[in-house]
Amino acid sequence: MSLYKFSLVVGGLSIVLAACATATPEPTARPEATAVPAATQEEDAQEFIPSVTVGDQKASEGAVTIDEVIASQPGWLVIHATRNGGPGPVIGFSPVVVGSNPDLAVDIDLSQATGQLFAMLHVDAGQAGEYEFPGDDAPVFDQGGNVVLTPFTLLDSQAPVGGEEVEVEVVDSTYRLQVVTVPVGTIVTWVYNGGLPHTVTSDTNLFNSGTMREGDSFTFTFDEAGTFPYFCTFHGSAGGNGMSGVINVTEG
Repeated sequence: MSLYKFSLVVGGLSIVLAACATATPEPTARPEATAVPAATQEEDAQEFIPSVTVGDQKASEGAVTIDEVIASQPGWLVIHATRNGGPGPVIGFSPVVVGSNPDLAVDIDLSQATGQLFAMLHVDAGQAGEYEFPGDDAPVFDQGGNVVLTPFTLLDSQAPVGGEEVEVEVVDSTYRLQVVTVPVGTIVTWVYNGGLPHTVTSDTNLFNSGTMREGDSFTFTFDEAGTFPYFCTFHGSAGGNGMSGVINVTEG
């Protein structure tokens, strides 16, 4: 091969190699993951630990206010009346979103309210936006296996003074406001509003209404300070079992 031909071959090969080198794309650099500060991770974890914060209060226009509900998933804040010392019938509920739900107002059925209520967190696990309990919308449990709830007291709508009259509504299976605190000299009247027979019977036989039916009422004046538990002979018993209540009488 002549020197001229060899130069042409080498030159052509150089051009081809240069073209191949130009056609090969550079590798794409992988994006680096952005690290989340440890403090932010801890704050997020804290934010979504389910909890319920509520204080004793009066029912304002048929509603109670929950100071704060923290939920880790969409759900419901449910108000339960007391039955046999624990959560009983549902008397109100309101939806909650993930995160903090401050100053949550919950409408309740005052005719079923008891002196102690339970604010309980439930999930929204069934049809979204529809409260289903009993059913899919079960209570939320914490890491210790305990239901996320907080008990609180429904206070009297107005603090009485000695000599005034206070009404306690008698409804089926409970006394409206189970725990009432009044000063000495207060007149307490139980007003019947239900379909079943009931009584207002003192644990110590201090007073006894007998069987109450539609339109009946029973009145007793508390002239001495002390704690006066009572019950319904049909649906409860002495010692705070079943349908029962307490009148706390103070010196004033």
